Amino acid sequence: MTVDLYPSSWADAASAVREDGTVVVAGGTGIQPWLNTATARPTALVHLSRVAQAWDTEHSAGELTIGAMVAVDHPVLTPCFGGEGIGWFATPAVRRRATAVGNVVSRLGPRELATPLVALGARLHSHGHAGSWQSLEEVLREGLPPGRLATRLRLHIPERIVYHRMSARRRLSRVELGVCAALGPGCGAAIVIGSGAAAVRVDTSDSAAANFVAAIRAQAAAMSDDARRIATVTALAARVHRDLHGRTGR
Repeated sequence: MTVDLYPSSWADAASAVREDGTVVVAGGTGIQPWLNTATARPTALVHLSRVAQAWDTEHSAGELTIGAMVAVDHPVLTPCFGGEGIGWFATPAVRRRATAVGNVVSRLGPRELATPLVALGARLHSHGHAGSWQSLEEVLREGLPPGRLATRLRLHIPERIVYHRMSARRRLSRVELGVCAALGPGCGAAIVIGSGAAAVRVDTSDSAAANFVAAIRAQAAAMSDDARRIATVTALAARVHRDLHGRTGR
């Protein structure tokens, strides 16, 4: 039988997560569909909603730090998704519940927010070891260490950010290919190739259009041998650079 646990502190939540068979619930938008189809039941669901610090947001020196319960559509995150906003992500009801931290650490979904967050130099803090900050790119690639509990995310606030992507459907669908780039201290570019794949940061320090596109293309070729996908990502890179540095870039 699965039990529901509601810890009131990070220490208690981390202690519960160290037990085998537990599943963390923040927004929970990926948990219920999984529970409806899972053959093996978790021993416990560890809900973070009563951990006060999980709802915190903080601006400091051009950076934003958000707790594990901060929803995707929270106004504090608006600058992180550019002029287009976050309307491409799921449905309004899901956006009101889904959390940014949960989206990028849960293995139950496609981690749709990873690409823009990696472009913003996001770092993830996990409870279980003092001062345990990891780059989000590393977490996406290697996963959280065993027994760790993701508590908050820190990212650079962009001066401008552009994210172009391809999906099976134009909206409300998993991103298949994507390129994101942002201007500002600590910001850069990131790409993703494949639904659910890890986003990868790309060195685009040379912002000239040809060199930007060439850097994205080289990274895409290192991630895939599919010529059509590489060509599509290259075209997306050209659009991103145009919109980021042109008059209409936002």
